[in-house]
Amino acid sequence: MLNGEDSRLKSLEGKIKARIVWFRGENSDTARSVAKIFGVAENDIESGLKNYIHPKHRLEMIKLKSGAVVLDDSYNSNPEALLATLKKFNVLAGKNTKIAVLGDMKELGKIEESEHRRAGREIAKSGFDAVIGVGSLVKFLLDEVVKNSKGTKTFLFPTEEGVISALKPLLNKRVYVLIKGSRSVGLDKVVSRLV
Repeated sequence: MLNGEDSRLKSLEGKIKARIVWFRGENSDTARSVAKIFGVAENDIESGLKNYIHPKHRLEMIKLKSGAVVLDDSYNSNPEALLATLKKFNVLAGKNTKIAVLGDMKELGKIEESEHRRAGREIAKSGFDAVIGVGSLVKFLLDEVVKNSKGTKTFLFPTEEGVISALKPLLNKRVYVLIKGSRSVGLDKVVSRLV
């Protein structure tokens, strides 16, 4: 099974002898594709998807008392997951005020700086009003946001503890907040303090 939205993988089509099952980046599409490979009946697939209980901190949408909407994807992060979540978030937020709370993406080895910078350039294109970084690697992401965006406020904290003081004054109606980072950064604690 390969993600049909990844151009690098699509370039492999015709070069691999094994049967390829393509899916789009949506979790439900992936589940359908896997179930079909194993011969699960269509009605069982739909029943399973309908009764699925969404796990906490994985693309969970939360409306706060302030009227702000949080897209909590704080369970984990990697470059491709961040960019896919960013795409969904931009559709969800539309033309509303956008804030991102982003933590380090861990376990990237030699590409940790370049991948944080690449993510920062993509985030800069999205027109965020503020980007709050948490950790030590996210400074590279923020550097690219500052270089490539117009007027985006940036904040950097070594741990999640400083985030609430910067974030809470920004929360009101028509504000959408994306929260995403590797599990060890602890952004799930930020979500818990907001709700």
